[in-house]
Amino acid sequence: MRGTQFSIFPINTSSFTRALPKFSQQPMLALQFTSMVLLALLLASFAVAHAANSSQPNSSAIFNQGEEAIEESAQANENTDPVPQQKLRIVSMNYCIDYVLERWQNEHFEFYPVAEHHGRIEQIMQLKPDMIIAGQFNSPIRINNFRNNGLPVAVLDEPNSFAGSRRFFQELAELLQQPELAQADIAEISAPSGSSANEAYANKAYANEGRWPTVLAMQVNQWSFGGNNLLNELFQHMGLENLAARKGDGLVKVGLEDILQWQPDILLLEGKLVTSEVAAEANTHAAKQESCGDNQNPCVFQAQQSFALANLNLMHKSLRNYQQLPHVTALYLPREVSGCMAQRLPEAIHILSSQLAQDSEAASAAQLTSEQERENRP
Repeated sequence: MRGTQFSIFPINTSSFTRALPKFSQQPMLALQFTSMVLLALLLASFAVAHAANSSQPNSSAIFNQGEEAIEESAQANENTDPVPQQKLRIVSMNYCIDYVLERWQNEHFEFYPVAEHHGRIEQIMQLKPDMIIAGQFNSPIRINNFRNNGLPVAVLDEPNSFAGSRRFFQELAELLQQPELAQADIAEISAPSGSSANEAYANKAYANEGRWPTVLAMQVNQWSFGGNNLLNELFQHMGLENLAARKGDGLVKVGLEDILQWQPDILLLEGKLVTSEVAAEANTHAAKQESCGDNQNPCVFQAQQSFALANLNLMHKSLRNYQQLPHVTALYLPREVSGCMAQRLPEAIHILSSQLAQDSEAASAAQLTSEQERENRP
């Protein structure tokens, strides 16, 4: 090895001969120095790795901290009052829908009827509705204007049957995000009452003839409702035969001659209902009021209609005389109900059923009085 140049530095060793020991002349010393440098580097790397591990938390500490954070969040939620749910803002574009929404109104939604905005898009946009509910016969142009301005619009079909009416209530309740609101109305429409009219007329002569009582709905301008419509299904639901269905479906013409020929047991008229006291004050049916119940059980009349050419058939003397016959029953359905028949179908059923029940009670009382009079005769 003597005489051999040896160095650990990749540079000219002659530049270090002045500052460093002459390793080339002492190889063992150079080897010792190199070993010490490597050992120092190894110890330094261990120290750096240990410091890095010490600066990061272990996984168990992270898990424990996460559990503590979840518990603190749960306690905070328990101590904090729940955020109240925002009410739905509903705008109605249909007077008949207004009635249902007003009857269903609760703390979960607020609605704006037609009378408040009159269908004007500027007023409706200011209300910032969550939903606009329109009917089948609302203006398509107006509905498109709402949609073009980013307002949500739901259009409900106009029911023409009991099934359609049930579907209407269900769809409306779903739009309000409260399906349970429709349950009572659907149940009342679905309840079987086909024998109610026959039971109400049990004391009438035709009840023993094995037929349904006959009914005829009288409208202005000699119109009536025939078959295949909601009113006809209502009559069937109540156990009544619609005589106008003999002339076809939908709206049919029925003259006074048809009434006298068919001799209906029941006449359904449209108009406002008033008590006998109100009728007496208005000098309406003054002659009939004398023999029509007492103050505890007043009779119900149709309010006197203002004169119009469309009402001539309803004001004709022959029709009035026919109504006075003892075997004829006159039922009255308010205009606000008949005009929204599908949306107010449960109410229509209740009104007509109540009047039939009252007529039955009056007929029973009259029959009992007649029998007592015959027994008291000498």
